[in-house]
Amino acid sequence: MKAWEWTGAIVGLLLVVAAGVWYYYQPNEQTIGGDTDEHGCLIGAGFGWDEEVGACTRNWEVATNEDKALAKLAVAEIGSTDGLTVTSIEAADCEGCFYVLLSQGADDNQRRYRVTIVDGKVEKVGDITDDLAEVGNDNPAMVEITNLFAQKYNVDVSQIKLRFDQDTGTHIRGGVSIGHPGEVGGGGNFFAAMVDGKYELVYDGNGAFACSLLDDYGFPASMQEGCY
Repeated sequence: MKAWEWTGAIVGLLLVVAAGVWYYYQPNEQTIGGDTDEHGCLIGAGFGWDEEVGACTRNWEVATNEDKALAKLAVAEIGSTDGLTVTSIEAADCEGCFYVLLSQGADDNQRRYRVTIVDGKVEKVGDITDDLAEVGNDNPAMVEITNLFAQKYNVDVSQIKLRFDQDTGTHIRGGVSIGHPGEVGGGGNFFAAMVDGKYELVYDGNGAFACSLLDDYGFPASMQEGCY
């Protein structure tokens, strides 16, 4: 090979190497994994910014008009900001009753919210971050009622075990046991109703319960079996 050919080959190789180095150090616009987009949406988890909703959503989870309407109601209560994420929309047992769960921030600074919507109207908005961490359960209603039992009987939340048998989104019938983890504790049935945006324990125990009491709190007839 002639000298000028060698020179041309070397120059070409150097240009290829330089181009590769330049490309390597350019900002990567197509972020993946745990990275976020310009609105703080977690791309690797499938979230993207929804301009109509005003939050990060997964477009296959918030796809229908009903989903978007519920998400918009919830976001309006929290306030649309970058990074606010609609993590799930859950239907309760009653028709027209939904929970919209949202998160904001990341890691130690993350806050989690639950917005309860009944018949197209917001019934309750709660910051459930601390409750979820304390009780170790992702069901916000169960977290709230667990705390009610812990306060009523002056025990740690770890000693409370709940079972939901019926849940309309505003009224719950279930069972409860109270005792140290690994031990068999006392328990019975319970009824809880949402009053002014917060759950109240209406009844708990093993005895008979009055139909009139349940009527006063608006429990549907389907939840009153066994009353007197």
